[in-house]
Parts: sequence; C-alpha cells; structure tokens
Amino acid sequence: RTIRTRMLGRLSRARVSALRSAPRRGLASETYTEQQDKTGRPLSPHLTIYRLPMIAYSSITVRITGGIAYAYIVGVTALALFGGAGALEQAVQSLPEGGVTLPAAKFAVSWPFVYHWLGCVRHTWCGTSLMSRQRASQTR
Repeated sequence: RTIRTRMLGRLSRARVSALRSAPRRGLASETYTEQQDKTGRPLSPHLTIYRLPMIAYSSITVRITGGIAYAYIVGVTALALFGGAGALEQAVQSLPEGGVTLPAAKFAVSWPFVYHWLGCVRHTWCGTSLMSRQRASQTR
C-alpha cells in the first residue's frame, strides 16, 4: 500500500481512482469566480428571485440611520473639540431662519435618531415573547 491510500483510509478503490484522476488546481487555473460564472447559476442568496419582507427593509433602514446618527455624533464632537469655543453654536446660528432651510436641517438631524431609536424599540419588542417571529414577518 502506498502512503496516499493509507491516508485515505476506508475510501473505496473507485473513490481513490476518482481522486487520482481529478484535475489539480495550479497557478494557471481559473479563479473560483470564473468557474462559477461558467455554471450560469446565480449567487446565493439571489435578491432578484426572493421578495424581501417589509421587516427586512425596516432593518436595513435602521442600520443606515444608525450609521448616519454615528456620523452626526462624530461630526458634532469634532466641531466642539477642534472648532474652538462657540463653534457649534455659531454653526447653528448661521442657518437662515426663513424658508425651508431650518426645518429641513432639523428634520435631517432628528429623523435618523428617531427612526433608529424606534427601530431599536421594535427590535426589542419582536425579540421578546411579546410578538412572535411569524406575526412580525406578516406585517407589511
């Protein structure tokens, strides 16, 4: 017996011969992505064939608003630390009072925080026994 057959142990002779005749991957062979492209099958999970439930869109939006809120916090902190005394107050007071600029700025700052907080409340509520997963996925 050769070392290879001893290492393969209880594999049948047919399997051993199939392994010996299997093509070996070398440096010049194609990549995994190229091999998969030749099969014509989509990657899994393939979002074009699955319909995401509404709760998935809500979860994605909660993650995005969390990132936006984090960026706001970092920006305000950097402005307060490196902008000098009164830089934050001066930046807010420089916004024009008339028109839609001030309400739009207030909405742009408050919406990510509020939506993210409400998403956390929903996640906590759905994660406990108060609401089943089946009922949560039925909300549309």
